[in-house]
Amino acid sequence: MQVGGYWRPLAAVARLLEELGELAESLASPASADGELASELADLWIITTALVDQFLGDALEPGSHLPRTAATSCPLGDLLAAAGQIARIVNYYDGPKTPRSLERWPSLNDTVVEFQRALAAIARAHDVDLAAAVTDKLDAIPARDAGRFVRREQDPSTASSLERFRLIQATVVGLQPRRARLWGASAESAACLVSSVEALAPAFLSFSRAARTERLDAFVIAGPPFGSIESLSEWFERLVRELLLRDPRREERVRDHAGDAGRRLTFDGVPIFAEVLSPLHARGHPRHSPTGTFAVLRLDGEQEGSSSGRG
Repeated sequence: MQVGGYWRPLAAVARLLEELGELAESLASPASADGELASELADLWIITTALVDQFLGDALEPGSHLPRTAATSCPLGDLLAAAGQIARIVNYYDGPKTPRSLERWPSLNDTVVEFQRALAAIARAHDVDLAAAVTDKLDAIPARDAGRFVRREQDPSTASSLERFRLIQATVVGLQPRRARLWGASAESAACLVSSVEALAPAFLSFSRAARTERLDAFVIAGPPFGSIESLSEWFERLVRELLLRDPRREERVRDHAGDAGRRLTFDGVPIFAEVLSPLHARGHPRHSPTGTFAVLRLDGEQEGSSSGRG
């Protein structure tokens, strides 16, 4: 975060490809110094760890010595195979390619772990202390790379709305805010709801595609304060309507209103249940929020269907 925060996932994949090329050059060059190889391995470890962290996954520790699940005599080949799978997943979550279907769709978390297992195998084969190389690279990054990278828009895994949402002590809408695996958007403004939804829609699309496989619990949108339940309800209805207008499949529909509890809708073919929390609800109400207005959108478990085939 000291040098610009996370890259957009697609940009991280481009960076991954760049570093894979540099690793290949280092491995192919007899004159390559040990420190150069260690540096390239560390770069790849850091890039993939940051990528999986954006989707709230867990990378391996660089000192891990876990065997690869499909060991071969070509660790570089294993590395490239895993990198291709990472690119395939990210190109769906954050890019233009929709798979033909999602049966046996791999998680980004598991694929990054496979990549890092192959990376560790290369490090061991060349007597590289990968943990030390990663530590050295992380220590050097703030001074070496300060100013090199432009800070991108706020990443949904670190959105400012999540800080206030996690202050809610009680369990709300089936979630424990402090423990839930959340993505979110920055604070909303009543005066610019349309532009706010335009800005958050790409992140919400990524959430809708990744949530099931990567086990994301909810997408949180902070709203402005309201003086009445009526104005709160109007804002929530407008928010849902604006989101549906940006559905890439142009379905633009609410499936049902589910009474006062929320709205069932479909976004990019994914069933979503949306609810709104507010200080206007009485204490003890399941949608009472002492820290502000929040729209909470999550997969609708009652309505999910299964996909089949392969992309």
